[in-house]
Amino acid sequence: GDPAAGAKLFFGEARCSDCHMMQGKGGFIGSDLSEFGSTHTADEIRQIILQPDKVLVPGWQLVRIVTHSGQHFSGLVRNEDNFSIALLSEDGVFHLLMKSEIARITREPRSIMPDDYGKKLSPRQLDDLASYLILGSAHKSPRTKSADASPSKSPCR
Repeated sequence: GDPAAGAKLFFGEARCSDCHMMQGKGGFIGSDLSEFGSTHTADEIRQIILQPDKVLVPGWQLVRIVTHSGQHFSGLVRNEDNFSIALLSEDGVFHLLMKSEIARITREPRSIMPDDYGKKLSPRQLDDLASYLILGSAHKSPRTKSADASPSKSPCR
């Protein structure tokens, strides 16, 4: 793949940077991928992008919460104890909820990462993304209009 094209995808059309950080730029809802390519092969990266639910990492599964007052939250648990739960919602906001206020917590057996990249991206684009993740430190984040724009809705769900 072409790592420069992969960088443009990561920070543009594929919207990976809405949730993930690479080389200090991007979102913080998902994991920082700056070193990801040094521990994963191109084939492994493609499979993770195409099937994010296949290997669920503890702490990265989608959690939905409904409070007694009817409020709904979804996102990732960032801290939990006997009395409270800190949830990072999909819009990047932290919510500290007392467990006594929670009517229902649903821990879904799926990743918060979208699972439709196989439909949205071509095989060539997947190769480009994998190449960027593997060679990312040599190919810095592009400074494009789409990379600096704040999308109104994140694809992380």
